[in-house]
Amino acid sequence: MSYMPTSKILPAIFIASLLGTNVYSQDLFQQKATSVGNIGVTFSNTSVIGNAFNANFQRGMPSLEYPLGSGIEHLFNGGLWVGAIVNGQYLVSTGASGGDSNGYGPGDAGYEFTADTLKSQFLEQSSLTDSPFFDPKAISHQDLTVTYTDGNLNIPGLQNIPIRNHLSPLGIRVTQQTYTWNYSFADFFVLINYTIKNESKDTLKNAYVGVWNDFVVRNVNITAPRGTDFFNKHGNGIIDSLSTAYAYDISGDVGFTDTYIGCTILGGYWRGNFIKKSNLLNGSAKTQVNYNFWGFNSAAQQGEPPANDFDRYLKMAGSQDSATIEDNYRTSAGNRSGLISIGPIPVINPGESITVVMSLTGAKMEKGDEVLLDTPSMKSSLIKNIQWARRTYAGEDLNFNGLLDAGEDTDNNGELTRYTLPTPPSSPKVRIDVTDGKARLFWDDSAENSTDPISKLKDFEGYRIYKTSRGDELDLTANLSSNLQKIAEFDRDSNTVFYNTGLQSRGNFINHKTNPVVFENDPVLYTYEYRLENLSNGWLYGLAVTAFDRGDSARAIESLESSQRAGTRQIMPGTDENPDFAAGSPFVYPNPFYVKALWDGTGDENHRLMFANLPPSAQITIFTLAGERVYSFTHEGQIDHANRTKWLDTYGVRREGKLITETNKGEHAWNLISSGNQNISSGLYLYTVKDIKTGSIKTGKFVIIN
Repeated sequence: MSYMPTSKILPAIFIASLLGTNVYSQDLFQQKATSVGNIGVTFSNTSVIGNAFNANFQRGMPSLEYPLGSGIEHLFNGGLWVGAIVNGQYLVSTGASGGDSNGYGPGDAGYEFTADTLKSQFLEQSSLTDSPFFDPKAISHQDLTVTYTDGNLNIPGLQNIPIRNHLSPLGIRVTQQTYTWNYSFADFFVLINYTIKNESKDTLKNAYVGVWNDFVVRNVNITAPRGTDFFNKHGNGIIDSLSTAYAYDISGDVGFTDTYIGCTILGGYWRGNFIKKSNLLNGSAKTQVNYNFWGFNSAAQQGEPPANDFDRYLKMAGSQDSATIEDNYRTSAGNRSGLISIGPIPVINPGESITVVMSLTGAKMEKGDEVLLDTPSMKSSLIKNIQWARRTYAGEDLNFNGLLDAGEDTDNNGELTRYTLPTPPSSPKVRIDVTDGKARLFWDDSAENSTDPISKLKDFEGYRIYKTSRGDELDLTANLSSNLQKIAEFDRDSNTVFYNTGLQSRGNFINHKTNPVVFENDPVLYTYEYRLENLSNGWLYGLAVTAFDRGDSARAIESLESSQRAGTRQIMPGTDENPDFAAGSPFVYPNPFYVKALWDGTGDENHRLMFANLPPSAQITIFTLAGERVYSFTHEGQIDHANRTKWLDTYGVRREGKLITETNKGEHAWNLISSGNQNISSGLYLYTVKDIKTGSIKTGKFVIIN
């Protein structure tokens, strides 16, 4: 589809609802994104997946980003489709269906599910005990639960705005549950459990359930999401053995979008029967997984979009043949969307429910032939990741037949338990003390008491420490997971696995078990420490501590490691506070300052000159050689004045005005913008630093070279 800036085209009522403003009456529409893993997906309480790069996207909410923080987006929007025959009429209710270039707007055609009460808002739960959303009933590290219905012909809460072309609803209510984990072997997928209840008085016959996705794989750090050319560069394919439709970038941001995105039908239940490809449900026809692709607004050679419910039902009930997909879509770039569906489900009586579970899975594109596209080796990680998603859904169902067979009841509860994973040790609790060119990394020993839910063993083995390199943050196309590099590893010396280094103090590694380190207003007992030296002040570093187990050879489970992302903290080393200049005079770096140098990042607004060795409370004033005041600010231990230094936001030191990086209190950044809001020119400048507490003043100078 073509794209215009969303702020100009979204209906005013919708924009107001995103901003929390009451217009006429309250809009119940809500969006929430997954955030604990390495895949960020926006979901809504109207079934819409993705955010069409709308106002929430502009505020930092991903549409479907993988890896999280990379800028690689994979979806304009998508939504649930449910189709059935009702009293001889073919009906399909859609959460999103394409044909528009704006995404969701109240009353727009194709957006037929609505939240109908103020209670139809997201419930967030987490199985992580240190999460503010911790709930012992949670399935994953981030559960998002919401309900919606197709039963409204008008948008509730907005003067009953009619939903265009939505005249014959099925009368269903959907409970949508999404599950996300932060484990390194499971942080690349989101599972979506749809429970669909027939609330009408009619029987739904030969029902199909599917998800329509308008995939678009582009790096928004390279190309802004607007214009037709943004959307017509991807290829679409299927992996029928895994019930998966996928997409990847062919000719958009090549070199900056080395990823796949896949949508997979994992299974479900109807009257105790397991719903999966080629299963016979109650003696009826075998269920089939169907794939269909079509172009935006009848794009040439891309397939015709369905025009009405009858056409949509035929799409859900039939599949394009594999040769058509192979010849026209897999290695040919286009502006097309896709539908994956499963059925038929014979009947859904009034009051009856079914469940269907799907996954959205991201994967790195492995190195392949430089000429050929989408080779099997390039898809190897995608296949592996989908298998992990399927394994997670399967839980105790090792042979994936939907039944609890002998030897599968690992939790001994007499029921088939799904959504279980082999579990690595818990993430250590981490704290960092940042000083001048150094950092002390502390963590606790809670991971050593972790019990694997499958083996029932405390199988902790050791710790790994990771660090990013100086300047990694300046590459806006990179992401944290790829930048972290292992710098140390320590493990038990009481077995024959790994290196048997032992957990005793040696070198920069210190064991504090006999006398744990404590900090004021922090209840954690820190039992280990790793010291880092020779760090460059003013540069951003990511540091992570993970815990890993010894694996389970009896169950063919490799050693598992806790989440790097969950265990990561950011630091920016700098000088300590310097009361009354006891540690010498303040100084400026880099000096001379070369505009457009590597340090400077990109763009005219990302300049950053550091004043260092400052008192806890200081007044800094910059002058020209002629004595004219250029700028003045007060330092009170903060990294900059009034959030003026955009570099800190661009490169991840600060997010939404909140500092997310450990910094020292003796430094202050200035963006080289004068009191008159102008970039300063090349030349020699003078500055004074006044210790507000003592009145002492020091002077200095620096050079700017444009």
